[in-house]
Amino acid sequence: MKDTDTHHGEADRIALYLVGRPAGERERIIYSQAMDRLSLRMTEAEARLWSSMLRSRRRMARVDAGLALLRPTSVLRRKLLLMLAILETSPEFADSFLPGRCPPFKALGVAGAAVRGAFRGIAGVVLVKWAGL
Repeated sequence: MKDTDTHHGEADRIALYLVGRPAGERERIIYSQAMDRLSLRMTEAEARLWSSMLRSRRRMARVDAGLALLRPTSVLRRKLLLMLAILETSPEFADSFLPGRCPPFKALGVAGAAVRGAFRGIAGVVLVKWAGL
């Protein structure tokens, strides 16, 4: 598989994790160009972990949380944050980043998200340590 195809697949999987839908063609192209320009190199352990992250959104969320706590500047985090920046600046995905109205009863959802985030962080630290990073 060519690097471009690999990058396009990565862009889709990361976008699914971040905003719940695949990347558009524009976002895939920008991500692929950025990956080519940055020439990020992963260790063998990072490559194995990245492969498992791409297979599961839950695993991606947990490992992302663990990396944010243990290795915030890792190559894997840089790939995720790059795609986040691309999506955030894309008109097609603007609705995912613009603020919306939040009725008071939705505060429970925010509290639930905080609790889930804490558990993801714990699980992520275990996964990152287990992967040898």
